[in-house]
Amino acid sequence: MLERYFQKPVTVDRIRALWLGPQIELYVGWLEARLASSASVVRHVSTLRHFNQFVCTRGVTACEQLPTHVQPFIDEWMRAKAPSRLSKAARGTVLANAQVPVQQLLELIVPGYARVRHRVATPFMSNVPGFFPFLREERGLRPQTCVCERLSGSAVFWL
Repeated sequence: MLERYFQKPVTVDRIRALWLGPQIELYVGWLEARLASSASVVRHVSTLRHFNQFVCTRGVTACEQLPTHVQPFIDEWMRAKAPSRLSKAARGTVLANAQVPVQQLLELIVPGYARVRHRVATPFMSNVPGFFPFLREERGLRPQTCVCERLSGSAVFWL
């Protein structure tokens, strides 16, 4: 499966040789099933290679130990890749590039692990209280289309 995204056999061998190599390959299959773009897969695998190196230097020997190392990894990632002169939006992108792949991987490999998702209040409720029922009932949108979540500090509205 990794061969679809990495052309050099040596790159595929290096990924498979990592301590988290088998889990990363499982994650790539999970991304592929969700029709992730090739660029996303490559970027996520790159982040997970860094995470693998990070946890190995900290002496992690079991997947069940990984959740306690997520926040320290993200903190180090932000110090290294997101200088304070970056805009808030750019810092959010850097944060998401570190946080999302690691948390998704842990959801797959660590029993009981779940990402923290911050729900925000439904927008427009005080100003236009019937907006979302209108979208669902009159305009025919599915309920899943009108989801509002807060991911990585910014609100995302699916409309």
